[in-house]
Amino acid sequence: TYNIKIYNGFNETITSQKNIIAIQKVMNKKNLFAYGDHAFEMYEKAPQNITVSFPVINGVIADINHMQILLRNFISDAMNQNIKGADYYISVPTDITDVEKRAFYDLVKESNIKARNIYIVEKAIADGVGLDVDVVNSQGILVVNVGYETTEISILSMGGIVLSRLIKIGGKKLSTKKQFKVYVEAYKMVDGEKVVLGKSNVGHIVGVKNSKYTNVKSIKLTKSKYTVKVGKTAKIKAKIALVDKSKKHISTAHGAKFRYKSS
Repeated sequence: TYNIKIYNGFNETITSQKNIIAIQKVMNKKNLFAYGDHAFEMYEKAPQNITVSFPVINGVIADINHMQILLRNFISDAMNQNIKGADYYISVPTDITDVEKRAFYDLVKESNIKARNIYIVEKAIADGVGLDVDVVNSQGILVVNVGYETTEISILSMGGIVLSRLIKIGGKKLSTKKQFKVYVEAYKMVDGEKVVLGKSNVGHIVGVKNSKYTNVKSIKLTKSKYTVKVGKTAKIKAKIALVDKSKKHISTAHGAKFRYKSS
């Protein structure tokens, strides 16, 4: 919704640009004036003859024509103005309609970017692969993708998506100075009332502008396998790496450095 990221497999580069376009009206013609980060600099400051807009809103395509122009220019820039035939993998939210997913396929097909094959990949699966998680064999992976206007919360298991919900609240409404708790709650309605069936582990995250605390970048176990006899316990030790080494890990009042829960 806010940023468009393109991974170029030819040279292994990542392009990240704002999802925004500026169209100038001259007489009866409409011309591309700016796109991406350059267009964002004009947002809410452009003269009356220039319209600045976001072609994707809340994770779905709102203006297919402007989105085609945007994508074609981004791909052209990523390939140094020499667009080659390529396979395209498009990451889309799970919790949107089939028609909305088809719109992303049609976008690539009709954008004149020499697409050989087009694959629609559900964002939660792409997130898991990008995080280097074994999405095929792992059970019960919670993936939370906080975007600009939306947040997608998904549970992956054995290569598939158990559930996924797209919430229309994102980073635009979240303070980067605060701390947040993230969890999934399962419930059912009984006689019009919400009855909680269970709750996942609580994930604690810190905004990037928090002056005191930072998030965990990675966790490494001292042992990869533990065997525990019935009635016995084992202490699992782990080392953590922080995103910002100059700050502290989130306080123990909000969560221990490492937590393990089994069934």
